[in-house]
Amino acid sequence: MKIVFAGTPQFVLCALDALVEAGHDVALVLTRPDRPRGRGLKMSPPPLKVRAREHNIETIQPAKLSRPEISERIRAISPDAGVVAAYRAFIPESLLHIPTHGWLNIHPSLLPKYRGPSPVRSALLNGERATGVSIIRLTPEMDSGPILLQEEVEIREHENAGQLHERLAGVGARLIVTALAMLEAGDAEFREQNHDAATFCAAFTKSDGVIDWSADNVVHHVRAMTPWPGAWGRIASQTTGRTIDLLITAARSLGEASSVEPGTVVGVEKGGIALATGGGDVLITQVKPAGKKEMSASAFANGYRISVGDLFQRKE
Repeated sequence: MKIVFAGTPQFVLCALDALVEAGHDVALVLTRPDRPRGRGLKMSPPPLKVRAREHNIETIQPAKLSRPEISERIRAISPDAGVVAAYRAFIPESLLHIPTHGWLNIHPSLLPKYRGPSPVRSALLNGERATGVSIIRLTPEMDSGPILLQEEVEIREHENAGQLHERLAGVGARLIVTALAMLEAGDAEFREQNHDAATFCAAFTKSDGVIDWSADNVVHHVRAMTPWPGAWGRIASQTTGRTIDLLITAARSLGEASSVEPGTVVGVEKGGIALATGGGDVLITQVKPAGKKEMSASAFANGYRISVGDLFQRKE
């Protein structure tokens, strides 16, 4: 089939590779404009643009998909289907009916649950035990189109957002190839979502990574915010008088609760740093101090002389 593919981040690369490997003619890739990244704010292309170049696929990066030349370019291709995944902008209604079979959306949740831009982080933040991938027909309403395929995925213990995204990307790549084969064979049967059961999630920002130690979901928060925007904390060492900002990259629940102020270190051991939170004690096992490499929490505690009674403050 002749395909138009729209997406932006790392998550979508598996799907593009799978379509090419399956023999589909990906005639055009739509992705977001280059943007400044890193400390030097150097203009960098989105991951999909880089991968499309490797496949020698024409790529365009419109600031607005509603521009007439975009619909003209897609019409000139005469695509059989469009595929969209994490494009990070709405596909306007003017483009929805150009492909013969419409557009299919790869969405990393079990729709109608977690419609919106951050279903993976939201599932982890809320302590879900399972999530999944849905292949739906794109409609003007966000993530509300009928479902063609859906597969549930168990969330592994201690899995963070980056790791779960990677696994769901593989599932989505496999499902989209199956979905296009069903369309091509005339075997596709769509079912309407239960709109009354829909839940929604919002986009996260860097400030959402700041840890509230008085909350009851600190471990879920760390998993949901890793690797981006990062779960940030700030600890004050009584021994040295230093205050250190650091990312908490891994933590687990200890199943007990100390009767001290949330954020207080209650133990420093080989396994990491134990501290009190609003949801009971947690063990921080991996950290990344600002400007340093990631390290074990025990190595951090030794190097920065963290001791019982030190307090993790809220990093504003």
